[in-house]
Amino acid sequence: MGIMPDGTLWAGTHYGPSPTDEWLKAGYRGSWLFSYNIHTKQAQNWGVPLIVHNLDCHKLDPQRGIFAATGTYSGMFLSWDVNAKKIRFAGYPPNGWKWWPRSMMLDEKTGIFWGADDSEKPYRFLAFDPVYNRFKRFDVQVPANPMTNAQTLLRGHTPHPDANGWTYWATQNGAFFRFKPDWEKGPQVEVLGTTWDKGRDTLQMTIDPTHRYVYYQPKGNNSPLVQYDTKTGTKKAIGFLQDYYFNKYGYSLGSQVYGLEISKDGSFVVIVDNGTFGGPGSSFGHPALTVVTIPKEERVVD
Repeated sequence: MGIMPDGTLWAGTHYGPSPTDEWLKAGYRGSWLFSYNIHTKQAQNWGVPLIVHNLDCHKLDPQRGIFAATGTYSGMFLSWDVNAKKIRFAGYPPNGWKWWPRSMMLDEKTGIFWGADDSEKPYRFLAFDPVYNRFKRFDVQVPANPMTNAQTLLRGHTPHPDANGWTYWATQNGAFFRFKPDWEKGPQVEVLGTTWDKGRDTLQMTIDPTHRYVYYQPKGNNSPLVQYDTKTGTKKAIGFLQDYYFNKYGYSLGSQVYGLEISKDGSFVVIVDNGTFGGPGSSFGHPALTVVTIPKEERVVD
């Protein structure tokens, strides 16, 4: 979800199973766009802005009042004007391009949204300018995993850049890189290695208030909460969560992280896992909230 300065949350309803013919015959139209003001407690359903689509991934620009979203796996794109309460764009990018639906980054400085084109290989970066409803694909490719040399599409990224303007991003197969957007010249991309061991899928990332430390929990055994130091280029595991929670509660954290955020003072990270009590390695059905304290000695700023 994203929140406007007046306290209004904007989001799309749950991305779940793909619609079947039975759903469509019964009147299914797609994900609802909704808002909720945390002060007035007023909620409103704004209907289905992208017909017969789940809104896989969405991002709010609170500075300019633009809500952008992707539509299932069709490659469609939605731009909704929060202030005017109307659609600004809803459809396919030009030239047969398809917006990869599971990742979208907002350049807070310019208001331009960034992702990848899923229409052909090699995968390349794709951007959308909501002021002019313009799409632009760049010759810059999504980085391959440096250990396997295999290229996959984008996953989680930090919601804000570091002090030098770099956003940190991961791919489906665990390539870890930093990214600096530039609409005119094309983005800068620098590969930093892998998310963990040979590379793991990572859906969520965050960066601490000092813009120095990046945190994420990659998929897979042991579920480490990883801290990446943007100044030294080193990474470490703050803790291995899976074994602890399974041994203590019999709870499996599941295959992915569906929410991850850091406190305003950088002292703890909050994680949402969609796990279960179904045994080791099982996923889905019993979401849990995990709070991990970051010791002071692990977040020194010099």
